[in-house]
Amino acid sequence: MKNTNKKEKKEQKRNGVKFSFDIARYAEYISWAFFAVVWALLVFYDGDTLYRASEQSLFLFNSHFFNESMTLPAGFLSYIGAFFVQFLHYLLLGATIYVLLLFVQYLLTKKVFEIPARWSLLALLPVAAVLAVSTQMGYWIFYIKIQGFYFMPLLGTIASLLVAWVCLKLKGLYAPVIVLWIIAGYMLFGVYAFGGAAVIAVASVVDRIKYNYGRRYVITASGMLLAVLVLMCALPLFLYREGFYSTMALDQMYLAGTPVHQWVLGNTTIYPNGIFDYWVPIILILLSYMLLALLRGSLSNSGEVDKASRFTIVQAVLLMCVSLFTFSYWYNDKNFHIENSQNRAMWNEDWEAVAACAKRATVPTRQIVLNKNMALLKLGRAGEDAFKYPEGSAEIDHPGVVHLTQTGGMMNYFQYGKFNFCYRWCIENAVEYGWRLEYLKHAVRCTLLSGQHKLAMRYINILKHTLFYRSWAEQMEALVENPSLISKQKEFAMPLLMYNYDDALELDDSYVEVYLSKSLSYTYSPSDSRLQSEAAVIFALTRKDVKLFWDAMTRYVNKGKLTRVPHHFQEAIILFTNLSKDVTTNIPIDPLIQKRFDAFLKKTQDYKGMSEKEMAPYFVEEFGDTYWYFYFFVREIKTN
Repeated sequence: MKNTNKKEKKEQKRNGVKFSFDIARYAEYISWAFFAVVWALLVFYDGDTLYRASEQSLFLFNSHFFNESMTLPAGFLSYIGAFFVQFLHYLLLGATIYVLLLFVQYLLTKKVFEIPARWSLLALLPVAAVLAVSTQMGYWIFYIKIQGFYFMPLLGTIASLLVAWVCLKLKGLYAPVIVLWIIAGYMLFGVYAFGGAAVIAVASVVDRIKYNYGRRYVITASGMLLAVLVLMCALPLFLYREGFYSTMALDQMYLAGTPVHQWVLGNTTIYPNGIFDYWVPIILILLSYMLLALLRGSLSNSGEVDKASRFTIVQAVLLMCVSLFTFSYWYNDKNFHIENSQNRAMWNEDWEAVAACAKRATVPTRQIVLNKNMALLKLGRAGEDAFKYPEGSAEIDHPGVVHLTQTGGMMNYFQYGKFNFCYRWCIENAVEYGWRLEYLKHAVRCTLLSGQHKLAMRYINILKHTLFYRSWAEQMEALVENPSLISKQKEFAMPLLMYNYDDALELDDSYVEVYLSKSLSYTYSPSDSRLQSEAAVIFALTRKDVKLFWDAMTRYVNKGKLTRVPHHFQEAIILFTNLSKDVTTNIPIDPLIQKRFDAFLKKTQDYKGMSEKEMAPYFVEEFGDTYWYFYFFVREIKTN
């Protein structure tokens, strides 16, 4: 049978008929598989990041929010972007909506640019570029000042494709539509309207050449292209000088709808990748559609049988390019994902999960360590387990300066009873970046627990206009109406225990951990809870400050009868009394801990002459879960 097939193929070649393998339907299936993979990555890999993105936005169902959104160019795009971003609160729903909209972009791209099934993968190029704008953001979600930005590139592209489809259907009558789109589209969708208009103009010129309209029509279309470019240059200048958008600088007018305020920051000589890498996907959206405009219609006639093998190679290259670009621009910093997982678990009061997330880190950021220690304090295990987790102070993978006061410090301040500090940063961040769900929720809890019930109701009433936090706001309203119930809420137990001193608003210089450490170490009174003293001991051990440790330890022991001193505290007592023979204590030490410390000292003699950095790998397996390992081998801790 095989020999027969070979003979038939040879016979076909001799007769001038070449054997072909049509991959058209496979190209379609591969495209669908691309969307399935993207959905799986969003749900199973980026889920906590999507949730965090929804918390860094705000959509309100009232006219004031709509009117405020419309005060800037691309305001309508921001408005509908914020509407869709709120659905990321429920991961499956939000991810499904996002991927379905990506698929709509894919279908429109094929329709507008007449891409046949055989070349379906070509339509994935602009889809991958749009996807990359959102998935590359990382820590930018805390600094981008535009509400709903996660969906904006996708929605702006879809709007431009719909207008392009209408214009190209009108053929010679499209001029009034494209002029109207440039003017109205800019005000509603920002520079995405300009990009769409440029692509439409190029496609119209290609159409007239392709269908042999004649030189007059080609010249007319080219003139229209020139007029489009002139109008795009003149419109922002006109709107700026006439005061339509008085709060924007002229250079920002030409980039309305993109995060220009943030993506011009940073020092490209310090950061190897450079800040301008973040612009690459946005530029590629325009370039890929320009390419499709130039190829429009020509691909439908490129399906001759003798080019089948060439199609296969080109499709393989296209698939490789789309895949590599998508995954190279997908922000995959492990610590960033851990921080977002911890944040979601903290809002859900799942403190076991907060601590468990910290174990996933190789070298954690200080935010991860702070969250872990806070969780162990709430679970009553800080003294037993705090140094059994990965330790360090990994650099944050971001081309600018990232402060904990923008990313997670507000939660730390709240849990340690620093309600004024938490609320202060809610207000400052809201002034700089606009109100967000995360800020509003913190503001409600801080004003509620500090007794400012009238102010709490102001934020509660705002949250009542949201889709997914109305019921939560009503629960907080019930506490305002009956303040005696506040102390009975489990989630407020630790903050209230920490809030038994003057909550003065001091200067923290955006260094959350440093401020909390100093505050708990130097500001205390006889009325402090044991939990406060335990937190002070943990901070003193982290700072490796012997004097602060003994002060905090004395406070901790004097808070009443102790059945047992926590494990790490005993380790520190053994270590510090050994380092300073002048210090004595009557705190009982577990013989097993003493025996293990003796083994630790003996092992250090075996590696005498080595530096601490050289010795560390030989100790991590046996003693990596002790405070002694942290004290000697975890160096260069940069508190934030």
